[in-house]
Amino acid sequence: MHRPTATAVLSDGQEISYQQFDRDIRKMVYGLRDLGLDTGASIGVQHPRFYLHFLILLAAEHLEILSFSYRLGNLEELVPFLATLDMVLYVDGHKPENAKSVHCLSQEWVESVLAKDSRPALPAAYATPQTPARVLHSSGTTGIPKLMTLTRQNHEVWVRQYEFRTNFGYQSRYLATMGFWVQAFFAYATACVRKGGVCVCDLNETIAEALAKYSITHFTCVPHTLV
Repeated sequence: MHRPTATAVLSDGQEISYQQFDRDIRKMVYGLRDLGLDTGASIGVQHPRFYLHFLILLAAEHLEILSFSYRLGNLEELVPFLATLDMVLYVDGHKPENAKSVHCLSQEWVESVLAKDSRPALPAAYATPQTPARVLHSSGTTGIPKLMTLTRQNHEVWVRQYEFRTNFGYQSRYLATMGFWVQAFFAYATACVRKGGVCVCDLNETIAEALAKYSITHFTCVPHTLV
């Protein structure tokens, strides 16, 4: 673990230390297991809260569960794909139709998972480099939305490239300006915490305000968010 008392995430008005971050990931691993999810399963995740979404994706990664993050704006067109996943974790009031299995990420469920006493860390599940890890929904360079699967190797190469290119370290503060339905934001955030930096998400502030307020050293965005 990095410095236990150092800040790992600033989000939703919370400042989460690396010690708490590590505990919460372990608890979320058990939370997913308690839902009947384990190695080889596939999940869709929709939740606007940065920290909770991050915990779920990292817990899924630990268990080698294929994950797919989506936003409500794309829900209608993604219904057929979501129906192929083992479970969809959704926000109350936005249950996807025809899903095999669903679970509402209610505040009560989240609080119950994170309030439980810490249990021993489960060993990371074994995966080959070609094990499917993430599914992306992107138009890429074609302008036509499509689904693409990243293997464990693909995802790891992506994260390590960001670690190298950004030179993340203990003094880094990375600002996520959009949700994890954009794969780059998940890869950058993962790279940042691996190197001991701080991930920041404050969607109540403009990018300019957040850059100044949190002394940001790195950020990613899409062009239209700068207008």
